[in-house]
Amino acid sequence: MVVALETILPVILLLAAGAGLVRWGFFGPGFTDELNKLVYWVALPALIIVRVSAAEVEGGALPRLCGAFFLATLCAVGVAYATAHVARLPERDGGTFVQASFRGNLAFVGIPILVYAFSGYPEAEQAEFVALAVLVFGPTMLIYNLLSVAALQLTGGGSVAAGGKLLFRRLVTNPLILASIVAILLYLTAGPLPAVPARTLEALAALAVPGALLCIGGGLVTARLRGNVRGIVLASVIKAGVLPLLAYGTARIFGLEGAHVVIVLVLAASPTAAASYVLATQMGGNAGLASGAIALSTVLSPLSFFVILLLV
Repeated sequence: MVVALETILPVILLLAAGAGLVRWGFFGPGFTDELNKLVYWVALPALIIVRVSAAEVEGGALPRLCGAFFLATLCAVGVAYATAHVARLPERDGGTFVQASFRGNLAFVGIPILVYAFSGYPEAEQAEFVALAVLVFGPTMLIYNLLSVAALQLTGGGSVAAGGKLLFRRLVTNPLILASIVAILLYLTAGPLPAVPARTLEALAALAVPGALLCIGGGLVTARLRGNVRGIVLASVIKAGVLPLLAYGTARIFGLEGAHVVIVLVLAASPTAAASYVLATQMGGNAGLASGAIALSTVLSPLSFFVILLLV
């Protein structure tokens, strides 16, 4: 329990700090947007490059991690479609609901939680486990975008051409995917970085975890549960509760144990990604449902993380 509390409490406090700083006007107008940009375009890519390029990764674990996470995600999509049908949600809300139920905020929440969770491990193991999570992150972005565009299209949200163009643009301009590619190339060809670039990237990477959590906390202040409240609640429960349970089952199916199970479960329990709101608005989905699910799942996810770290 001590390890779980030591991992989750700093996260909760940073979220609360971000919310408080916005609520009390300490952050000026637009500051959190600029901080979010810094974290997304600079700090997180630096974290990815420095952790992956220097890690000694167990190659056999990566396909099983990807397999377990992808299978759990597909199962969650099935659960979400079934839930939307049973709950008789409006048909045009279906794609937004399904997307909110599976698409997680891996970069801004999942990776930071894992950094905290593995902080007590020897340095080499920390680097390996975080690197494995990052390597799962890359292909997951492709799966997320494909499934999201398909879900929104199937329920009448936008055109196939618009969805395809948006998908392509988001993939080729995503700094986290590009950083993952650079990191893998460095890992395969050059190994650990020289001291000067390594220390520079480490300094920038140090901004990633607190910066991401402050941004998310600040965003909760302006978030509203409006529109389809039933859909918001159901999507958040699937994202923060059902998907981690599915991930535990698939992790066992793929023979994962220990820290590898933690990686899959934390990524699965990460709250609904902000990107789901952007895609929903651009493809004619329910923007209120998307933003509400982001907010509520973010509030619920610390409980999921606590249970995961306590039991696994």
